[in-house]
Amino acid sequence: MAEKVIKIWPRQETDKGGILMMPLKKNIPKGKPYWIPTKCPECGKECWKTKEMEYLAKKQEMILRCTECGIRSAVN
Repeated sequence: MAEKVIKIWPRQETDKGGILMMPLKKNIPKGKPYWIPTKCPECGKECWKTKEMEYLAKKQEMILRCTECGIRSAVN
């Protein structure tokens, strides 16, 4: 069975699609003053998002997911 290779590189302004991962509230309970509490649209776990995340997700056609769902979908 071939191993799946995950490549990571800086996102370019022209990139489209992909997953933007939101930090989980269980990992960062207090968050930052500008972080907005939200829930992962896939699993419903409590997360943090920012206005910048919302902007990038819309502009670059990305989906927002918690880090656990984002990693899980990249591995599968």
